[in-house]
Amino acid sequence: MTATITPSTDLTPKTIAASELELKTDGYCTTNTSRNLFYCNSPERLETGYAQLADDGKYFAKETVTGIGRIYTWHENQTGKTITSDILAYNAGTKTVTITISNRGLTNGTTYSDVVAWKNFFAGSTAITYTVAPKAYVSLATLKQVVTTGKCFGIIANFSIVDSSGANASLVLCDYAYANAANQSNATALAVEQSPGTNRRRGVGNGVYTYMYAPTLEVTNSNKKPGYKYGVLASAGSGFGGQDLRTISGSVSGPLVGDFGIQLNMQLTVKNSTGSTGNFKIALGSNGNHFYPIINKNGASYYRTSDSGARKFSDVMVINNLSAGESVTVNFFTVIPAGCDAPVVVCAYRA
Repeated sequence: MTATITPSTDLTPKTIAASELELKTDGYCTTNTSRNLFYCNSPERLETGYAQLADDGKYFAKETVTGIGRIYTWHENQTGKTITSDILAYNAGTKTVTITISNRGLTNGTTYSDVVAWKNFFAGSTAITYTVAPKAYVSLATLKQVVTTGKCFGIIANFSIVDSSGANASLVLCDYAYANAANQSNATALAVEQSPGTNRRRGVGNGVYTYMYAPTLEVTNSNKKPGYKYGVLASAGSGFGGQDLRTISGSVSGPLVGDFGIQLNMQLTVKNSTGSTGNFKIALGSNGNHFYPIINKNGASYYRTSDSGARKFSDVMVINNLSAGESVTVNFFTVIPAGCDAPVVVCAYRA
């Protein structure tokens, strides 16, 4: 009988202890590094007593992006005020350009996770195009949100910037927020981080889409579950040598630990070395504290909106009737949503 591979519809979390994992380090990745990631997670927390809003003359991030890419932002409003979050596009060039926003998902709620925004991103959305004349500013209104105090807010959105000939063009994007609309044009300097030294990234990353290859998920009769860590540096035990991490260049530069904002195309090879035909599962979980699993397969998303908790794993793919000695390739899209703790682990086991 031929093995069948399907997404799991039951993502109930279960504990997998560190001692149960057999972590591999022979994974590898490929990324199209030409696509820009406009990334801003700093200041992560907006608070009273810090100069962070346009009302204070501040913006969160301002960077030049070119061609095709993604906007990814995440902040928490603890200012005690209702604010408006906005992305402003500025054309510093001499030619009129357009920016098209697609596949957007927005966060605006009390949860720390943006897993629902990722679900909406995967579902797709009607593309909206904005024209930006030379030396002009345009608000990307489809990404604008009114955020009451106590709410987390963020953006996941693909963009494409071209000139009239269809060639890739550039714009300066600015992530900022204001309490009083009369002050929105006052944002002329970089906002301070609420906790200096936390190194929350803001800038532009080199890529938005990574292929991740895990070649040796060989399940045996031992109690070990073969798996790979990701979302961390090679020095922290990444099963992919840290190749999945993008580098953020800007006002707070460095490796983007956690892979936030990056779409991951998982390609796993699972082998049945148990000696008999059986059913197997692929699970995702965090080696840290918090985790919100999500995968997308054949256009459908499977996810949890509540925190799985420390060392909790969810089954995301099911392999039925895998013959002894047989190997299969399992493929799905996934991300590490905001609110999750890296490293994340993908593992396989016999059901």
